[in-house]
Amino acid sequence: KKTLRTVAFVFMIISTVVCGFALIPLIWMIPMCIHVNNRIKDGGEISLGFKIVTLLFCSFVGGILLLIEDI
Repeated sequence: KKTLRTVAFVFMIISTVVCGFALIPLIWMIPMCIHVNNRIKDGGEISLGFKIVTLLFCSFVGGILLLIEDI
């Protein structure tokens, strides 16, 4: 579970760097990456709503990985 979250976090970072030329998406992408990183470190749960928002607004692949982590 932690490995899948780490891979999702890597895809979120890649997506954030690629979108770095546009400043507006960074307003929500950076805090989302920080939130996932904090959850990886403390082992806390990530809500379904946050996983869906990650899928839509940050990283498609990262969001899918977070959604399937419980399967």
